[in-house]
Amino acid sequence: MRENFLSELHDGSGRRWTIGREAFRKLRDLSDHALAKSPFDGRVDPERAFREVRKGFGRDFIKHNADDPSEQKLFDTFQDWIAAAGTDCKRRVHLLPCHIGLESGRRISIGPVDFASARDAMPRVQEAVMNPPDTASDRRRSFNEKQLSSVEKYYSAFSDIAFVTIDGCDEPTSKALAETTVRAALDLIHVLGRAHYTEKMRLGGPATPGDRRAEIFFENDGAAAIALSSSFEGANLADQWWEEFDRDEMFKRAGPVGGLLDLLSTRQELELLGERFLDACAWYGDAVRDRSRPSAIVKYLTAMERLLWTGENSGVTKRLSTRAAALCFTVDNWNYSELTEEVRLAYDLRSSILHGRYSRSDSRIQKSYFLCERVARTLIDIWLARFGSRFFVPVTMPDLKEHLDSFVQEVSAADRHRGTGG
Repeated sequence: MRENFLSELHDGSGRRWTIGREAFRKLRDLSDHALAKSPFDGRVDPERAFREVRKGFGRDFIKHNADDPSEQKLFDTFQDWIAAAGTDCKRRVHLLPCHIGLESGRRISIGPVDFASARDAMPRVQEAVMNPPDTASDRRRSFNEKQLSSVEKYYSAFSDIAFVTIDGCDEPTSKALAETTVRAALDLIHVLGRAHYTEKMRLGGPATPGDRRAEIFFENDGAAAIALSSSFEGANLADQWWEEFDRDEMFKRAGPVGGLLDLLSTRQELELLGERFLDACAWYGDAVRDRSRPSAIVKYLTAMERLLWTGENSGVTKRLSTRAAALCFTVDNWNYSELTEEVRLAYDLRSSILHGRYSRSDSRIQKSYFLCERVARTLIDIWLARFGSRFFVPVTMPDLKEHLDSFVQEVSAADRHRGTGG
């Protein structure tokens, strides 16, 4: 809060100066603008860049009777300060603890992300800490050795470790990109493994190998009753499922997603179809982990909408419902007209949830929860099968709209034909 009102700067002589709130905001805006125009955009954390800007501004510009710099000089100077913040940009291999339930000896890869059981990965960590390269400073060596036991204790509380390499970023940006990339890989496992089996799969967080809980209550006679429970953390997927994931067919399906994660980890722009796929997976994964079913319904429907919306401002619910039913019709033995109506009703329920017009005892909650999970997962799976080969090809919104609308027309005609016994 202090920096929201006053900010201290140090001039070239080390004297402290303060600038007002508006000046502070202006300096921050200039810093963000300079970063966006620099080669370090997306590679340097904005807060770190701003610290260098504040340091340089105080040192170079706070002077008595100083001339106002030209616009070009000011721009060049800001770029120098941003470059100073970028000296930390380097290649880093991040090790992120997670719970996905791999057995010892099994490793899987999704694009740039490699998963291994913590039991298998920890020797590599110990070796790196105890045998650092010659370039490591004595201070770094000493600190790492002292903290090794804490690191081992934390990582060993998780079943698995994800490895991902991020190149050319400072530490905060590199860490954020690593987490985003690994989470996207986990979201794919959520979709392929299904919600029921992956709801307790997670990335990082508290070091809890199991979800242990205790409950106490008093009975009529005043006696205390205690209940203890323990729940496994991680994906409840059989080892056979992981074997299938490693096989050619499953690996082939996941191949385009690995390419998307490569682009994500290297800060490259995604094309429309690939970007929407990752966004839908993220909403689906978030819904799977959500313990509130009304909230999860909203997220499942948002995942569906992310795939199916093409800029319409009216008749959205009807259009999304028919598109969802048409795509699901191709792989499941669903009645097109019935599914269209069910999805439409689910969208109506979402509106009630968002505007507080529902009751937790509403029977529609349970029914819509399972329907939305199934439809969202099916749509994402279809999107991968249907458009995976075009994830890296430029596709416009009008192109996608035309394709989806023509497909709805075909399926609707086929459904009517089937209904007449043709």
